[in-house]
Amino acid sequence: YLARGEQALSFCVRQDGSIPPIGDSPLYRSGIDSINHSKFFPESGFLVIKDDSLYVSLVCGSRSDNHKQVDDSSLTLHYGGEDLIVDGGSYCYDSTDPFRKYLVSFRGHSGVFSEAVADLTAKMYLYKRKYALIEEFSESVDGRFAKARYAHEVDNLECERRILVDYLGGFLIADRARADNPSSVFYQSFILAPHLRLLENNGSEVVFEGERFGVVITQLRSAECLVEYGLTEPAVAGWCSINWREKEPAHQVRFVQQGGSAHYLTKIQVYDVRKGRGASALASYPSGKSVARLYS
Repeated sequence: YLARGEQALSFCVRQDGSIPPIGDSPLYRSGIDSINHSKFFPESGFLVIKDDSLYVSLVCGSRSDNHKQVDDSSLTLHYGGEDLIVDGGSYCYDSTDPFRKYLVSFRGHSGVFSEAVADLTAKMYLYKRKYALIEEFSESVDGRFAKARYAHEVDNLECERRILVDYLGGFLIADRARADNPSSVFYQSFILAPHLRLLENNGSEVVFEGERFGVVITQLRSAECLVEYGLTEPAVAGWCSINWREKEPAHQVRFVQQGGSAHYLTKIQVYDVRKGRGASALASYPSGKSVARLYS
C-alpha cells in the first residue's frame, strides 16, 4: 500500500516535486519524483492532466468529507514551472476568520456556481449536496477531455463542466448551469496567481502576464466580466493563500450570467512572454473539431 500511495503522489505532484495548494492544504515542497503523465482518481473526484510542461487539476467530488472545501468544478493551471490559475488555498483553520470563510467557499475557487450557494460553509454545502463527480476522462489525438458535474438541493442547482486541453497550450472550458430560481445569478470564476499582472481587459477577454508566461482568458458567450483584486469590502474577494498563514491579493475574474440557466464557452491560451502573444507556438487556438468534442 505504501508503494501504491507513493506512486499516486508522484502523479499528483507538480513537475518540480511540489504538492500544490489544492483543497485544504498549503504548498508543500517535497522531494518526490514526478511522473509526468495524466492520472484520473475517480473515487476521489480528482484529475491531473499533466506532461513535461503542463499541470492542470480538476476537482469534483471527494472520497470523504474530511477537510473538503466547497470546490466542486474547480480547476488550476500551471505551465513551465509557473502558476497561472490557482486554487484559493487554506490560509488557516479558524472558521471565524473572514479570509478563511472566503477561501473555503465557492468564491475562493476557480469553478462554476450560483450566488445562492456562493457563501455556504463546507458543512452546509456538503449536507445538501446531491452528488459531485468527474464522470469521464479520455485522451486522444485531439487532446485531453474531461466531464464533471454536481448538483445541490438549494434551488435544485445543477452544474456541469467540460474541459478539453490540446497539446499546444490550447484550453477550452464549456460550463452549463441551471436552477429552479428564474432570477439566479451564475458565476464562472478564475483566480489568477498573485504575481500575474493585468495587461488588458476588454470585457470579453482579459490578459495577464507573469515572469515567463502569460495567459489569455476569452469568454465566447455573452456575460458580464468582473475583475476584482484584494477586496475586503463589501465582501472579501480577490485573494489567495499559497503558504500557510500567508494571504496575498490576486486578480479574480468572474463572468456573470443571470436567469434560470447559464452557458459559458471559455478559451484559455498560454503564451511565452519573450515571444509575445502572436508569435508564440503556445498561443494556437483549439480547432473547431475540439469545440465539437466538448458538446458531443
